[in-house]
Formats: sequence, structure tokens, C-alpha cells
Amino acid sequence: MQIGFLKDGNPKLRVWSLAILIAILLAVYWRLLLLPDHYVWFDHWDMCQLEIPRATFIANSIQNGHFPLWDPYIWGGLPALGSGQPGPVFPLTLLLEIIPLDHGKITFMALNGVFFLQRVIMGYLALLFFREIGIKWWAAAMGGALFSAGGYVGSLPWLDISNAVVCVPAIALFTVRLVRDPRSAKSAAFLGFWLGLCWVSGHHEIPLITTYALLGVVAWRIMRRWLECRTVNRKFVLLFTLSLFLAAAISCVQTLPLMEFGRQAKRWVGMPEPIGWSQIVPYEIHQRHSIQWRDLLTVLYPGATPESHTTMFLGATVTTMALWGLLTTWRSMVTRGLALGGGLSLLYALGGNAAFQRILYYILPALDKARTPTRGLFIFALAAAGLAAIGLVEFVSGRQKRLQFLVLASGVALSTFAIGHLVGAPRVYRLEANSYLSLALAGTALLCASCIPKLPVWLRAVLPAAAMLVELSTVSSLRVSPVVGEKSVCASDLYILDSLVDSLRTGANGGRLALQGDFIRTSLGDLYQVDQLGSFVAGVPSALLDLDVFSPRTQELLGVTLHVSGERPNRNEAPVRVVVSRQRALPPAWVSHSVVRVDSVAELRAKMADEAIPLPGTAILLGRDAPKLSNALISEPVAVERHDSDHVTLRVNMASAGLVTVSGSDYPGWKATLDGKAVSIIRSYGALRSVFADEGSHVIEMKFRPDSVLVGGILSALGLAAVIGIVIAANRRSAT
Repeated sequence: MQIGFLKDGNPKLRVWSLAILIAILLAVYWRLLLLPDHYVWFDHWDMCQLEIPRATFIANSIQNGHFPLWDPYIWGGLPALGSGQPGPVFPLTLLLEIIPLDHGKITFMALNGVFFLQRVIMGYLALLFFREIGIKWWAAAMGGALFSAGGYVGSLPWLDISNAVVCVPAIALFTVRLVRDPRSAKSAAFLGFWLGLCWVSGHHEIPLITTYALLGVVAWRIMRRWLECRTVNRKFVLLFTLSLFLAAAISCVQTLPLMEFGRQAKRWVGMPEPIGWSQIVPYEIHQRHSIQWRDLLTVLYPGATPESHTTMFLGATVTTMALWGLLTTWRSMVTRGLALGGGLSLLYALGGNAAFQRILYYILPALDKARTPTRGLFIFALAAAGLAAIGLVEFVSGRQKRLQFLVLASGVALSTFAIGHLVGAPRVYRLEANSYLSLALAGTALLCASCIPKLPVWLRAVLPAAAMLVELSTVSSLRVSPVVGEKSVCASDLYILDSLVDSLRTGANGGRLALQGDFIRTSLGDLYQVDQLGSFVAGVPSALLDLDVFSPRTQELLGVTLHVSGERPNRNEAPVRVVVSRQRALPPAWVSHSVVRVDSVAELRAKMADEAIPLPGTAILLGRDAPKLSNALISEPVAVERHDSDHVTLRVNMASAGLVTVSGSDYPGWKATLDGKAVSIIRSYGALRSVFADEGSHVIEMKFRPDSVLVGGILSALGLAAVIGIVIAANRRSAT
């Protein structure tokens, strides 16, 4: 095989390659599409407790005619875009959010369908990348399927992480095109678009690793040219800089709110206490999420990575084909590039067990926030798929090396069986003992059968492709889970709690719920749009955590009327015993006629715990002068209207001057009017929103209109317009 930059001679080849890719993915994931009520891909804690509930809340808002910027249902309120996950404005997540709901919920069919579409898109983009580096179209289709459905990428259980991975093959594709033609503004524009879209995914780790990998490739290219001819291609540097500017602009609709939330919040990273924006993630956390050297053997058996429910498993057949491609085309720059990229990603995934990632942690800005080195395996997955596709082409065309291939395949198969029996059947996924060894045996048999002399060329291609497809089913069995049964983890909680929530909503009588323990494995607040204090999230505004939200007095302040606990002997059934403890709590909004000033968080907590300070009559202000109030002992009722997630109206008849407080988090972007005139929001109790009002009847409106979203949206639109303009201009120039 000659590895070079080849172009399709027949436009229909792309259509056929896409058809082959889809056929392979259908063979792998057919249960998700044909039996969506019985099999799902998202049976994972993060998906059931965070991403799907939040996507459900956003979907309900969108389908009611409003795109939500604020999520009022958990933790007293969080910014919907700033919180990131699941990437609300990423195209595939948006598609999920506009598909019609079933009784207010995203259907399992929609979730499975978007997952399948995600795999088709990332597989096809990988196919185009493989074609760009010279791999024949039919092998590139197999490589695309191996990337999107095999190994680490095929076992990813996160919507936002997979969103980012979708963009990676396209980034690789247009990087290659820009390197080949350093004057191509069109390639630079597309590179900027896909890199920016990667940052819109909803999570920072894959985009951060991808950006640094891209910078490394470009730095290597510039250095190589300098060493060869002592010059720098200024056009290339200029166009790559343009790509970075376009990417930064396009990403702003997500990254600006995300950075704002990062500065305002504390997030949990695996330590006992959450950390703030200015604090680095200690390296011990990176070490905890690194693979061990012995885990490299899991290429041949499906062991788990430290971030559970994922695997780097390729199987005996894919490993054989990748090694064959590596050995037979080692002199090719393309092969060496794939091998180098895959090798460096393995070193990165080893984290603290190798020097590479540890050094990068200390020298590269913000890389400490990518606390899971294992995530670097997505580059290894792309490189291994490309090498396997090269090996497939070499196998079909290299008949004179049939014996050497049989020796290699036999060696890999024997290693697979030896490792499998030495380590034992993987238990983390509850697979049947040694089932993957049976698939390895079947796949190896197909590989050996394809070495039979005088086989038709098409059969020599089909048999090894079928062998690799057999082992792809191992990865799909790790990712595809039954909704109910022993293997089910938490997916059933997305649909069996309706009656429980109806009773709790009635019992709460307009107040908040506080769940005790982990007997419910989803977010009732986001999934059902009921007010819930606390929920599984990555981060919470620091001001709210300063309040000591789990103390009785703070929960009274935040309107918690129900404490709910229970037990579930059967994980696939609704709780059989639920205990509801009712407590006195403040209403959703109230009036205070006296204030107390404090100067520290410690003093704030002490005053909050002081029973001598009456609530709600007294407001506590942290670090600011108190307005002059009447000190009256009355508290007028406040009528609350929640028009949508971002808009609250308060109506009150004040007997004297006071502070009107709503039990929702204060956050940059909240703006208030009093009787139609703009007024300042006063942060009370360290975290809540208040407005000063004089005697008389008043209408107070609070709207969430953050500048980060407005500016980010404008910059993203300008970046997208610039990409479109550059591409149109480039097409016109090429046409003339």
C-alpha cells in the first residue's frame, strides 16, 4: 500500500463509505434503536443524576418557548450555560432538547437516537480524516467505525465528553490540510470552527487536551521547517493564529459563562472540600485518575479505566491489524505520526505513573483543571483505528506476507488468552466469565481464514473486517445496558418516580425538598421541575456554600419544608418506604425591617445560627452598609410569580421601608426593577437577592440577563459569520 494524500476518483465512494459505516454501527448498536425501552447507553451516575435531568429541564423550557439561562430548581439556582454540562448549545444536545417530550421527559428513544447519530458523525469525520492521509475508502470506513464504537470512545458514557470527541477527527483533518497547504484560508477557517465547537461541548477536559495537542503539532511543524531551511512560513503562522481567534470567538457563547461560573463557584474534584477557581487541582487527584502500567494490557481484555464504565479495550483482532499496519508501513510519515500521537496519549493517560503528564501539569496553564489524565485516551483511540485501517489495506494487498501475519495474529491471540486467564474475567461490567475470550477466538479464526490462498480480494477484505466487528460487540456490551435487571445501575430512576414526586410536590406546598441519603439516583429538581435543595452537580456558587446550606437554620431560610428519606431493596422499583419530615420554613419571598451587618463568613455563620436573631424579620448583610429601615416587628406577605426560569415578579404592600428578599441565589447577571425603575440588588444573608423598598405597594421584577451570555453570543455569531465569509470568499477565488 502506498500511503499518500489521495483523492477519491468517484464522488459516490463517499456515499458508499458512509453507508458501510452506518451498517457497521447498526450491527453494533441495533438494540439501542430497536429496543429503546429495554436497552440504553446512559446507565451511568453522571448521566442519570446530572446530564439527563438538566437536559430535561432545558428541553421543557425550550419547548415552552423560552431558552433558559437560569436553572432555579436546584441549589437555590444555577446558571444554565455557566454550569456547562451537558453542553446546552452544542448542536447534538440542542437536537435532543427540541425532540418532542413524553409527559415532560426526554424519551429513551431520543437519547439512544442522539447517541447513535453522535457515533455516525464522529465515525464519518474520522473516515474523512483517514481518507485525507491516504487510506483507501473502504478501510477508512472500518477505521471510522473502530474509532466511534470501539475502545475508549465507544465506551464513553457522557454526553458532553462525547460531544467534544465528535469534533476531534475534524480538527485533525483540517490541521493536516493546513499543514499541506499553508496558504489555505479555507482550511484555517474550518479548523477554527471545529476547535471552537469542541469548546462548546459542555466540558473542558477534551477541548483543553485537544488544544494543547494541536499547539504541539503546529510547534513541531514550525520547528521542523526551521531546522530544514532556517525559515518560518509566516503565512502558515498567520492562518493558524486566525484559526485560534476564530475558535475562541465561536466558543464564547459557552466559555464566557463557564469561566464566569468557575470564578463564582467552588467545584468538587475528589477532595473532601470543594475548591475555587484560583486553587489548582492537587496532583494526587490526577494520580488517582491515571491508568497504571499494567492497565496497558486492557487493550487485550476489557478492564476498566480509573474513571469507571470506560475501557481502552481493542481486542485481539483490532490489535493485530494495528500492529500489522505499524510493522508493514513503518517508514511512512503518516504511520509514524499516528504511532507518535497514540504513544504520547498513552503516556499522558498514565499520568503520575510516567513523567510526561506530570511535567505538562506543572508547565502548561490550566492543565491542572483537566483532572482525569485517562481522558487523553481518545487520541490513542483515533491513532489505533487509523493504524488498524492501514493494516487492513496492507493485509488485503500483501499476499506474500501471509505467514508473517499468521504468526503475528497467533501471538496476539495467545497473549490475549494468557492475560485473560491470568487477570480473570472482568467483573466491573458483570460480563459472563470469559465471554470476550470466546469472541477473541472467533475473531482470530476469521483472521486466519482470510489467509487461505486464492481467496477473492473482496473476501480477504470482508473476513478481517468481520473479525474486528465481532470484537466490537464486546465494547458495545460494556456500554449498552438493560434498563432493569441485575446489570442496571440507575436508568430506571428516570421514569419510575412519577407518583412519588407528585405526592412530594403536594406535601411541599410551595417549599423546597431536601433528600437524605442516596436512595434516589437522579435529580428530582431538574427532572420534574420541583424546587430541591442540593443535587449532584460539579460546582455550586461559593456564596451559597459559605452559608452552610445543610444547617437547620439555613434550610429554614431557604424554604426547605420537606426532608425526605427512604429505602429501596430493589434498585429497579420505586422506594418501598419513604419517610417525610416536615419543618417550619420561610416562604419563597419575605420582608425584613431590620438588618445586621457582619464582616466575615465566620461571623455570618454565627449570626445565622443565633436563635436570638429572628427570621425573617432581620436581614444579615455581609461586608456592606445597611440601608436605614424602620425596625418594625411585622413581616408583610409577598406574592411571587415565576414567569419562567429567568424572570420572577414580586408584589408587596409595605407598611414601612424594608428589604424584600427572594430565596434564590444571587449571581452576576440578575437585574431588578422597582415599579419599572432599575434598582440595585442587595446581597443578603451572604447569598440571596434582596431589593430595598419604601412604604407602599410595589411591583418588583428580577430578570437574569448576564453580560457573559450576551457578549458570548455576539462573539460566537461574529466568529461563525467570519468562518462563513472566509469559506465563501475562498470558494469564489477557486472558481475564478
